[in-house]
Order: sequence, then C-alpha cells, then structure tokens
Amino acid sequence: MEFRLFGPVEAWSDGRRLDVGHTRQQLVLVALLVDTGTPVSADTLVERVWGDQPPLRATSRLYSYVSRLRSILGAAITRERGGYVIDASSTEVDVHRYEDLLTDAGRAKGEAAVALLDEAARLWRGTPFAGFDAPWLVALRESLERRRRGADLDRAELLLDLGRHHDLLPGMLDRAAADPLDERACAQLMLVLYRLGRQAEALTHYEGMRQRLADELGVDPGAPLRELHLRILRLDPALTGPVGSRPRGGGRVAQLPGDVSAFSGRKSDLRRLDAVRGAVSPTAVAIAVITGSAGIGKTALAVHWAHRIRDDYPDGQLFIDLRGHAQAPPVAPRDALSQFLRALGVAADKIPTELDEASSLFRSMLAGTRTIVVLDNAADADQVRRLLPGDPGTLVLITSRNRLGGLVAREGAYAVGLDVLERDDARVLLEGMLTRPRVEAESAAAEELARLCAYLPLALRIAGASLAGDPDRGIADYVTELRAGNVVSALRIDGDEDTAVRAAFDLSYAALSEQAKRQFALLGLVPGNDFTAAAAAALADTTTDASARALDELAAAHLTRRKTDSRYTFHDLLGAYAADLAARQPDHGAAWLRLCAWYQHNLDAATAFEVPRFRLSAGGGPIRFASAREAKTWLDQEYRNVTAAVVRASETGPEEFAWCAADAIRLHLSRNLHYPQWTTVVEAGRRAAVKAGDRRAEGVMLQSQGSLHGYLGESEACMADQLAALECFEECGFGVGAASALSNIGVTYDDLGQPRKAARSLHQGLALARKHGMTVLVGKTLANLSTAHANLGELAEAVSCASECIAMDGPDAAADIRGAAMISRGGAYRLLGEYDAAFADLHAGSALVSVRYGPRGEFESARCHAATGALDLALRHAEQAVRLSEKLADPREMIISRATLGDVLVLRGQVRDAMAHHEQAVQLAAESKQHGYGADARTSLARAMLHLGDAAAAGDEAESALKVARELELTIVRCRAHSVLAQVNERLGRLAEASAHHRESRSIQRLTGYVPEPG
Repeated sequence: MEFRLFGPVEAWSDGRRLDVGHTRQQLVLVALLVDTGTPVSADTLVERVWGDQPPLRATSRLYSYVSRLRSILGAAITRERGGYVIDASSTEVDVHRYEDLLTDAGRAKGEAAVALLDEAARLWRGTPFAGFDAPWLVALRESLERRRRGADLDRAELLLDLGRHHDLLPGMLDRAAADPLDERACAQLMLVLYRLGRQAEALTHYEGMRQRLADELGVDPGAPLRELHLRILRLDPALTGPVGSRPRGGGRVAQLPGDVSAFSGRKSDLRRLDAVRGAVSPTAVAIAVITGSAGIGKTALAVHWAHRIRDDYPDGQLFIDLRGHAQAPPVAPRDALSQFLRALGVAADKIPTELDEASSLFRSMLAGTRTIVVLDNAADADQVRRLLPGDPGTLVLITSRNRLGGLVAREGAYAVGLDVLERDDARVLLEGMLTRPRVEAESAAAEELARLCAYLPLALRIAGASLAGDPDRGIADYVTELRAGNVVSALRIDGDEDTAVRAAFDLSYAALSEQAKRQFALLGLVPGNDFTAAAAAALADTTTDASARALDELAAAHLTRRKTDSRYTFHDLLGAYAADLAARQPDHGAAWLRLCAWYQHNLDAATAFEVPRFRLSAGGGPIRFASAREAKTWLDQEYRNVTAAVVRASETGPEEFAWCAADAIRLHLSRNLHYPQWTTVVEAGRRAAVKAGDRRAEGVMLQSQGSLHGYLGESEACMADQLAALECFEECGFGVGAASALSNIGVTYDDLGQPRKAARSLHQGLALARKHGMTVLVGKTLANLSTAHANLGELAEAVSCASECIAMDGPDAAADIRGAAMISRGGAYRLLGEYDAAFADLHAGSALVSVRYGPRGEFESARCHAATGALDLALRHAEQAVRLSEKLADPREMIISRATLGDVLVLRGQVRDAMAHHEQAVQLAAESKQHGYGADARTSLARAMLHLGDAAAAGDEAESALKVARELELTIVRCRAHSVLAQVNERLGRLAEASAHHRESRSIQRLTGYVPEPG
C-alpha cells in the first residue's frame, strides 16, 4: 500500500489507484495518516474533519467514513483503546518517508546526502494536502513547505561544496524570487554567479537584498552575507571551490544528437542498459535493443544513455535514423553503411557498391576502436544485421517498435522493453519543461494532464511544449480543452505534423496486416483496461485462435502488451486511438453487442455454481466452466471489466445487459468485499432499469443496493431500499421478488435490533417463498428466523427453524446457508445450556460458511468454551472473531465480537483490558445505531464495572440496557440485565430491589429455558 499526501490525496495498491471517496472521507484518511501508528480519538477526528461546527450525528458519519475506508483499504484501519489507528509504515506514507529521508540526509555526507535529498524531492508531487483548507492542515502544510525550502538550500550547499555549481542557477533564481528576504538563498546565488564568472550580477543581487532588508525590515544583511560580499569584491580565490567533474568531449566522429532536455525517470531501464555492458563475453559485441510503442521514449533513452557512457567510448559515436516507421521509405542497409563510412573518412568513390563488401569495410574501420553505434527506429532484424560491428570494443544500441526477437536469438542482443513513465517521473518531465513553480501552482491539473497523456513521454512533451509556448495559458484550461475534444488528435505541435501522437500511432497501425488492423480497431470497444483473446474474438466475430494470432502481431508491434500469459492491455492513449478507429468500423455497433453477450454468457456460466436464485438473465448460453474454481478465477480477472461494461451499457445500451450483468455479478462482489465495484454496478443497473421503465429490474437493483448498505452497516438506508424494492415487486406482481424482499426486510429489522418485526416479516417472506417453490430462499429465511426467535427468547422455535433448514435437500452451493443455520442453532443450544450439541453444530457449520458468517461461528464458539471453563480456547476464538469482523467492517459483527472478547477477559481476570473492548462495543453500537446489540454490550460492560467495584456505574449501564431490551422485546438481553441489576442492588444494600430483579431473571429463564452464562 502507498499513500500520497503531497499533491492530491491518493492511495495506491499493487500499482492501482484506489478511489478513497469524497472530500470528507479523504480528510478522515489524511487525519489518520498524519498520525500513522498513533491512535486518533473519534473526538479529534470529528474536530479535524468538521472543525468547531460539526453536523448532527457527526460521530455516526465518521464511523460510516471509517467503515468505507476499511473496505477500500482492506481493513487497514483498526480500533484501539485510544481511538482509530491506520496500519501503515512510514515508508508507505510519502510525508513520513520525506521526513525520514531528510533525517537520513542530515546524517550523511557529500554525494550520499545529495542522493537522499533528491529522493526526498521526488516525493513532492505538489502542494501537500491539495484541495483541503482545514486550519490544522494549513499549519502542517506550512511546516512541510518550510522543511522543503530548508532541504533545497541544504542540497545546494552540498553541491557547492562538491563543485557542482553549473546546474544550480535556474533553481536558485526561482528560490531567490520566491523568498526575496532569505539571506542564505541570496548567498548561494551570489556564490554560483561568481563561480560562473558573473561577478557583477552577484554584487547586484547583494545590493538588491541590502536595499530590501533596509526598506522592509530596517536592518542590514547579516554577518555571513556581508563577509561573502567583501570576498567577492576582493576576488577571493578560495571562493572558486573544488573543481567539479567535466564530461570529456571529442572522438573522431560525434553524430550523437544532443541529450533530451528535462529527461526524467527510466532509472530501472538505465540500470538494465548498464548491465548489458557487463553481461557480454569479452569477445562479443554488446548489443542492446530498446523496444516499445510509438512515443514511449525509445530514442530519448538511447541518446541519453549514450551521452552518459560516451567517455568510455572515446573513438566516437555513430547515429542513424533508419526510418523503420516513418512517412519516408526505410533506409536500406547499403545506404546506411554508405553514410557511416563517409562519416568515418572513407571517400565516396572508395565505398564498395556491394552490400557485403561495404559491411566488411565498416567492421574493419571500427576494429580496435571503442565506438558507440546507435541504430534508431529499426524496422526489423534484417535491416540492422549488416550494420553490426564485429569488434568487442564497440557498443550497439538499437531502437524499434518491433521486438526484433531474431537479434536476441541469433546475435545475442539484450532486449530492454519500455513502458510508460511512472507518475512521479511524468511530473518531473513537466516541471523540466514548464518550471516547478508553474506545475506546483496547478498541481492537480498537472496530475490530470499526465493521466490524459497516459504517461506517454511523446504526449507529455507535446503537451509541455504547447504550454511552454504560451506562459499565460493555465494547465487546467489546457486539460479542459483536451477533455472536450479528441485527446489523441489534440496532442500535436502546430506546424510540425510529424510531432503528433496520432501521426506516430498511424505509422505503427499502417504496418499491420488487415486482420490485425481490424482487431486493434475493435479493441477500442473494450470497456476496461485489459482483455483476453476470447474477448477479442467476440468483438471480431472470429475464433479465439485467430484473435490470439492477431494479438501476438499487435504485441510484436507494441500496440498491445501482454499483461499475463492470457491477458493483454494497452495504455490509455492507444486505447483512445483504438476507440477512434472503432467508431469508423462498419460493424462497431454489432461488435459491442457481441462483447456484451460474451460477458453475459460467461457471467451466467461462472455464477451457475452459486446458490440457485432468481436471475434477471435467462441464462442458457453456450459457455461452460469445468469447476467452481475455474469460474471464480474468471470472475476475479473480469469483474472490473464487467463493472465498466455495465456503466457503458447503462449510458449507451443495451440497458438489459446493464441490469442483468449487475445482478449476475452481485454475489461475487459481495463475497469478495468489492464494495466500490458493487456500488458502481448497482447504481448503473438501476439507472438503466429506470430509463427502460422496467419495474422488476429496478426492484432487483434496489434489493442489491439495500444489501450493500446492510453489509456496510447502514441499516436505515438498507431498510429504505428493501421497502422500495418490495413496492416495485408488488406493483408488477412479481411474487418471487416480493418473497425475497420480505426476507431481506426481516433481516434488516433484526440488524436494527427489532426481532419482533423481523420475525413477522420473515414469516411473511417464508410463506411466499413456499408458495413459489423457492427452496433456497425458504432455507435462508428459516436460518434468519432462527436468529430472530433466539433474540426474542423463543429458543425452542429458534432450534426448530434452524433444524428445518438443515434437514432440507438442496444443492451443494447452498452449503453456506445450511452452515449459517447450524451456527444459529448452535447459538440457541448454547443459550439452552446444551453445550455438546452446540459444539457439534458450531464445528460443522463453521466448516461450511463463507467469510461473511465467519465471525458468528467464532464468537459463538468462544462463548461456548467460556461457559464450559476452557478460557484459553475461548480467548483464541474471541480474538479471531474480532479480526474477522474488522476485516468485514460489519458493525453488528464487530459489536458482538468485541463484547464477547470482553466477557472472556473478565472471566480470565483481565477486567481492565475487558473494559476497553466493552466500551468500544458500546460506542460502535451508538455510532451505527445498532441499539439492540448495543443493549447487550451495555449489559456486558455493566458486569465488568461490577467486577471493578463500581456498582453505581454498573447500575446505570444495566438500567439503560434494560430499558432498550424492554422496548425491543429482547428477552435474553432483558434477563441478563435483570441479573446484573440484582447483583448491583445487593452490593448497594438494596435487598428488596435485588430480590425483584432476581425474580424477573428467573421467570424469564423458566419461560425460555435460557441458562445464563458464568461471570
């Protein structure tokens, strides 16, 4: 995981940017990240997010934000006694990494210190916490900016000490202008100017500083600056400093073009090129082949690296553009040799006309020399073979849009494939072209510009050149123009048509076979960022083998890239280029429908292994998966593409695919905690259903949306969606949907701590499910009824409902439901004191359920072990319940798990530790409005307080719990509260009240069969 707070707030995982939500949710993340590893209390978070004017129910909103962030970040946020803590090391948070690097640089010396400061500077993507103006963040931002200015001055000081003053002037001029009263910056600028032979300018800058200090502050320059001024006046020879390194020039021939200005990044690629020289045998020529797509920066890298190493090749550098991909014809090997031989001093009339003779003479001319030969823009291996020297002292550097695999196989060349720039390197490139202050002033716009350019060097340079030529033009304005039009066509330089992204792509496209051209164009319809040969075949209406061959041709031309053995991808600009071409294909509409049908057939086949349920899709397609594992693998690989396809279909059609696909993939998204994608597909599916006026589909989407809210602990929103879904189903006479909606409404009532309403709704849903022969829904509703009856204290009914579900015949996929029923029955047996039966059910049920029911099996097992005195086992299960519930970010499971762990700790004598868990459970219940489960947690908290001797406080908590339990008909909780209040009143000497509470508790036990737990 990587968190970026310099510039716009971002979170990254496995190279993918995560959507961390809206501004306030981002602010919660920032508030936790700035104190990484330290608990931040809910009060502090509320203050940081809303300042001194928090809204009503701010704590509840805060919990919702934290819950969503947990889902997005993979449960990286935990709750500890002092508050919330985010699990991130200092290396994962750029602000903390920055501070660490500055500290390390302070301990280092010379070049090592410069390298650390450079690494720290690269982390600075823009204004810290861009877009936020909370006072506490403004103060932190100003502190970081002061640190940065100090680091810049420290770096300049080190470079001056090393004699490397030649490259310092532009940055120093910017710093002096930004802070005209900084005497240290002024002194460094004066020294650089002096060393560059510009003594008069150095003295002018001193006079300007002296005048500003006098006018604005009424003071003279400090002693160090005055002393430097005098030394410059005296031409002090000591000021010239050490002599820095100078590149050696010369050689017999120097055809190498000038190095690219503002070259950035490519560190790993440069290391790979450096390794080539050491990898070849002493008798072989070192050959490196740099390959990649159009505009990827192959020539720039080749020229830059050649300049870096040219001191090691003093006999010269040869360079030729072979025009392998150009408007003009490719350069023939004979013509290329003729150019090289003339450059090496061979008279035109002495150059052999035969290709083999010319090649032999070329090798002879380079024998015994140390020369760099750059063969740029090669078309294929045959074009360059005759241009290869034979002497091991030479180095050959080849660039091509094609792989040139033959050179690797036959000549032993080393392949260096290029990808687009890293985000930070793209930013550095823009800063080099536009200046850092200009980029920093519009940091977010610069980030968006880099993204629109797909981090492609050619596109970035074109964009940078367009902006550099118009200093008054805002980066944000340019981005708006690019977004509004065709970005591929817009990235060009007026008057230089060869310097255009589309022109570069056109040359690669023109070289393809007709089949590959059509395949590439239709790939522009792919909604996600990767695809398989099977998906490509669906688009092209051909066989998978035929599409695989076309994709291999595209990959060889670097118009696609293999992502894995079976998946391909291309960067965003190539995707946009392909989309332009797709729009011109006569069958692009039919191709999109074929792709949607392919996705739907695969979804139907992959989800056929799930629990049988009503589906909006008719199913019955031609695709089959051999096993549930194979089906899940497909879903894991394609769910992002399906999400994107659903969104597009909701906008452009076919609408039916949007809601059918959203319905089909729902269970996969929920079980794998892909909540952001679930949110996206269900919203898109519902939009499509509303647009088409399909009330049944709208109801199914509302049901799915309600389930999502339920999993996120947003029970009230869940209830609203489920009731709206029921209304849709009743309106269109869809009894199957109504049965499902009533069952879901019952579960939601139970989540809200209203078991009587839950049981009523569940019984209604059960009757409808039986009427329509919905076997799986009958089982699921019976399992949920078991839980509702147990909460009401109707333990015999709880056992009966669960037993009926367990005894039902059903498909193997319904094992999850039977497992949940076993856990529910195990809980009922525990409440009845039948621990052997409880253990048997809990063990069997936990082996069947998915991760969704994992915490329930664990906390019920913990309670059984606690009741039978096995406290070590109880602790192990309770701690596992807490871990699983935190991962799910389900408030109900988190409340019960925390309370259970607290109960176990009380029995182990660790009462103060237990208090922390009980307090968290109570607070979490209040924040998430889980009043029923909160009442049970308060009873446990009261019992812990009683163990600590605070009978009065225990009484207050137990009274609060009893009041809620009576209102919500929570019979078992009511019994527990009476039991605690009996003990409280005995401690306080109120024996009559104690006796009354004892009677109430024993009466409930007789009526229900409930056997109270120890403690």
